[in-house]
Amino acid sequence: MRSTSTTPPTPRPLTDTALEIAVGTGRVVLPVHNIITIIVSFVVITTLFILLKYTKWGLGVRATASNERVASMMGVNTKFITAMSWAIAAAIGSLAASLYAPMVQTLTVGFMVFMQVNGFLATDPVQVIPLLMAQKNKDFNTMSFIFDKTIYTVNKPTAEDNKLWIDESLKQVNLVDADWALTTQNMSDDMGFYGKGSGKIKDINAPTLHTWGDKDITVPRFMIDDNVNAIKNSTLKVYENCGHSPFVDNMDGITKDILDFIRQT
Repeated sequence: MRSTSTTPPTPRPLTDTALEIAVGTGRVVLPVHNIITIIVSFVVITTLFILLKYTKWGLGVRATASNERVASMMGVNTKFITAMSWAIAAAIGSLAASLYAPMVQTLTVGFMVFMQVNGFLATDPVQVIPLLMAQKNKDFNTMSFIFDKTIYTVNKPTAEDNKLWIDESLKQVNLVDADWALTTQNMSDDMGFYGKGSGKIKDINAPTLHTWGDKDITVPRFMIDDNVNAIKNSTLKVYENCGHSPFVDNMDGITKDILDFIRQT
């Protein structure tokens, strides 16, 4: 009689062997899988470079990416080019997943999701790309303009403070990673865009001070309220006529509240 059980199979761990190379009086241990990954990656990258640079198909891909309408007018089969590009991308993605699996010791359906999310965030045309371009070009004016429109929505910092903060922001090298962390971190019980939360926010027992400005256009009020309601021992301070940076809009108020909170706890 055929079983009707729908219990998913238990993932099996993937094992790897290592290659030991004698170096002087010591040994260097290289996992065989890592060596295979390096070789396969080199072959794939080299092959793609040659195809894109020196073949008629590669010329069609570059023309379509540059201007699809003009490429079509010049006789390029842009539909075929697009379909083939997606097919190749899917094949390379599958190959990457296969090469990555032994590094995490298991192969599951969604274990590449976080890598995909990181890739999508790196191309975010609103929150990421303008900042990345400003950092790359050391563009003080663009970065300052972005801060003015998103952070300093009420008062402005002094010219000296603004220069200090913008100069430091231009040095940031982990913008995509920070955006990824903010996007994927979910300590609630709710289902987020990238999966269900861990529910660990309820385990926070320490007294917690939450601050928010009523003119904050970066963090909406409902996010603050969700955290306040989820954390048992919470205190909320809301500042009137204050944006995302209370240290600019209400320095005295937030300083007093932080010191008072520390004394009480």
